[in-house]
Amino acid sequence: MDNTLFFLAVSATFGMPLIVELGIALDALIGFVILGVFFFQIRETFDTLDLQALEQLREE
Repeated sequence: MDNTLFFLAVSATFGMPLIVELGIALDALIGFVILGVFFFQIRETFDTLDLQALEQLREE
């Protein structure tokens, strides 16, 4: 869908219109939302994102 928007926007206008820049911003926003969901799930599963317990296991 994003490639289609890019192709149509470049074909209709002879350059990089605002719709392409908005598409790139939307992709970045969706990426950040997905990363946030992953971090939330990790925190819910392991109760923390602190790595100190893992460092103590490595030292033993």
